[in-house]
Amino acid sequence: MDLEDKIDIVKSILKDKKVVIGFSGGADSTLIAYLSSKVAADTLAITINNHLLPTGFVENTKNIAQTFNVKHEIADIDFYENKYFLSNTSSRCYECRKLMYSQIKRIAEKRGFDFICDGNNISDLVIDRPGILVTYKNEFKTPFIEAKLTSKEIHGYLNKNN
Repeated sequence: MDLEDKIDIVKSILKDKKVVIGFSGGADSTLIAYLSSKVAADTLAITINNHLLPTGFVENTKNIAQTFNVKHEIADIDFYENKYFLSNTSSRCYECRKLMYSQIKRIAEKRGFDFICDGNNISDLVIDRPGILVTYKNEFKTPFIEAKLTSKEIHGYLNKNN
């Protein structure tokens, strides 16, 4: 299956749905926001401001969402106030994602969105990512995994399509 076929699978998954995206502004969430903006009935990108990310991070996510005419919301969760995150145990990645995805899910349900997804891809399944379990526990959809898209393919598509 070629890259365009995989992209078509993602589009068919998102088509006519009310989609919420966990949106970091990285390659994966940017592509899913772009594709959703083209085929979904409605799209809301939710960015978590966790107070750990570099200056300009939140502004960058706003700009990307605006470029695609996607609604965008910032959820504020100060990770410096979370004792589980600060304990820096081996489950920190899991706790981090649990905090973020729980908030994204609450916002999606409150706003009446019925399809919550993220930009996880096939490549994320072959590296140590304990937080990925939260994706499934919170019933987030993973269109890139369903379409068997790799990180390399996602970056290639973004580069090819500007």
